[in-house]
Amino acid sequence: MNHFTIKDIETISGIKAQTLRVWEQRYGILVAKRKESKHRIYNNQDLQQILSVAYLNKKGHKISRIAAMTADEIKNKVLEKEQQEHLYENFISQFFEACADINETRFNKIYQALYKHLSFENIMMHVFYPLLERFGNHWMLNQVIPAQEHFACECITRKIELEIQKYPSLNKGPVTLLLLPEGEFHRLPLQYIYLLLKKNGKRAVLLGSNVSIATIKNYLTKNKVEYIQLHLITAFFESTPQSLVEELLNTFTTQKIIVSGPVVKSIHKEDPRLIKLNSVEQLIQFCTSVK
Repeated sequence: MNHFTIKDIETISGIKAQTLRVWEQRYGILVAKRKESKHRIYNNQDLQQILSVAYLNKKGHKISRIAAMTADEIKNKVLEKEQQEHLYENFISQFFEACADINETRFNKIYQALYKHLSFENIMMHVFYPLLERFGNHWMLNQVIPAQEHFACECITRKIELEIQKYPSLNKGPVTLLLLPEGEFHRLPLQYIYLLLKKNGKRAVLLGSNVSIATIKNYLTKNKVEYIQLHLITAFFESTPQSLVEELLNTFTTQKIIVSGPVVKSIHKEDPRLIKLNSVEQLIQFCTSVK
């Protein structure tokens, strides 16, 4: 097939036709030829270009920056990204084997080699989170035991704690109260959020896991807090994530409520004081942005 309509490009690339038109008009990306009917028409070279642009955009490159690149620069950046992803996959597999063997010495050696090349944020995003997802998938298939997954979590948590120690605690500025609600015990993400906040010069108090509303109330009687931030992973049995959020908003009327985690998508409540972070990328961006 040598010619494609804009609908064909949309189907193949996953980029909506409206977005493709905006990219063309605003950034000069993929300026289409026109049929006599004025409909856009694309060739194989155009398709290759948009697939490369879409790939880089999905990997976090702003479309304005991609538009400023030459065709060769785009091609080289794609190759660089693919090589980087191969590197990530290699380390994920090595960590998985070390954790499956419950071998802390090997885990630490792999980590030391990786830490020379990547920032801790990149390790978390591209290696540790995918590693935990892989353990979750294997657990559902009954291919790993809980002890192996717990071992991986503990090893990663210790690395986060080492990073936390590098940054001082502040005495001024808005305070974020970090906690896991009753029934939630997955402390690793909360530790990472605490690290992100401290690293970016923000005050945070780590209240811990399985925290009741009464405990939060008691803390607030003696301390001023601007934000209450939770990370939700567990499915709730006595209540739902939405009912929990509604209770927090109704109980704590002067604080903003920040919620992240896999179950956030089930929360349909909208409120000016409610901030929902639907992905790891959004969580990191929020914690590193200026409040």
